[in-house]
Amino acid sequence: MTRDMQDKLEKFVKTNKDKFDKLTPRDSIWERIKTDLDTSSENHIKMIFWRAAAIALFVLSVGLTFYANRDSIFSQGNAVVEDDEFMTTEQYYSSIISERQDMIKAIATSYPDVETDFESDWDVLDQNYKQLKNEYKQNKSEEVLHALIQNLQARVNLLNKQMEVLREMKNEDENQVQI
Repeated sequence: MTRDMQDKLEKFVKTNKDKFDKLTPRDSIWERIKTDLDTSSENHIKMIFWRAAAIALFVLSVGLTFYANRDSIFSQGNAVVEDDEFMTTEQYYSSIISERQDMIKAIATSYPDVETDFESDWDVLDQNYKQLKNEYKQNKSEEVLHALIQNLQARVNLLNKQMEVLREMKNEDENQVQI
């Protein structure tokens, strides 16, 4: 609205104010206003009902979502159990590995060539183990867990074979000395 039109409207209202004050609305208009006010309270009650229904639907949706995903939620707890089991398994194999390494060191002092071949195989297994361990920290999959355990078992087998080779070499040396 422009300033000029606003001024004209104000002037018209001021000059005709008395005529506006004398006019009263008809009774039918007042009745319509009253019914509109009554229906707005009914609309308020309907609105409360719809809000309650929306809240109930939301709670039901959240409950169903948790119910549908309960396996993945509870499997996180199982990951902790698997970690504990793996730690126990890793400690078991580590103690066996340490024991066998000490035995091999005691026997292998007189066979340095054999030890270097063994060390290269050991380094490959060690690198694989470190990679698998990093992957397990990120992924926690059962396949990686089994691969870690198989690596530990392969280490024990490698140590056992190394011990057999060293024992056979020692027995051959003893047999040659007796002859």
